Amino acid sequence: FDGTDDKISGDWDTDNVNTLNVDNNVNNRSWEVIVKTDVAATNTAYGIWGHKAGDGCSHYCNGGIRIYNKRFQFVWYDNSAYQFLSDPTDDIVVGQFYHVVGVFNATDGKPRLYVNGSLVATFGSATTMDYSSGMEVYNIGWNSKSGGMHYFNGAIPVCKFYQHLLSADDVLRNFNAYKKRFNI
Repeated sequence: FDGTDDKISGDWDTDNVNTLNVDNNVNNRSWEVIVKTDVAATNTAYGIWGHKAGDGCSHYCNGGIRIYNKRFQFVWYDNSAYQFLSDPTDDIVVGQFYHVVGVFNATDGKPRLYVNGSLVATFGSATTMDYSSGMEVYNIGWNSKSGGMHYFNGAIPVCKFYQHLLSADDVLRNFNAYKKRFNI
C-alpha cells in the first residue's frame, strides 16, 4: 500500500446464509493483522482492516484496526458514539512488523486490543457492537472518516477475520507462529 490510493474493498455476500456479515451484540468476533507502516504521522488516521455499513461511514463503524497518532487502535460504533481502544504506551516504530488483534467478547461486551501477543487495552465497560445499518463492506488499507480518505502506507501481509473469539492463548499462539517469519 503506497499511502495514496491503494485499497482492497468489497461487499460481504449478504445472500449467503453463512455470510461473514455478522453485526449483532451476541456473536464473538476477532480481527487479526500483521502490519508494518512506512510513515509515522501524528493526528492522522490510517485504516488497516475493518468493516463498515458503507463507504460513507466514518471510521470503522462495525469494528476494525487502524493507526492513529502513532498508536494502534481498535475502533467501533456502539450506537451512541464511536469508541477508540488504543495501545496506551508504545509508539509504532516505522519499518517494524507488528501482530495486532482486536476482539469483541460478546459475553462481557468488552472489546480488547492485543499487540505482539500481549493484551494492551480492554474497554472499561460493556458496549454494543451492533451498528444498525449492518456490516456491509470491508476495507483493507484505507478507511473513510468524515468523508476523507485515509490510506495506509506500508505492508499488510496477513489480514484475517474470525467469527469467533480469539482467546488470549489463541492470540499468543498466533503471534508465536508469525514472529520469526516477520522478525517481530
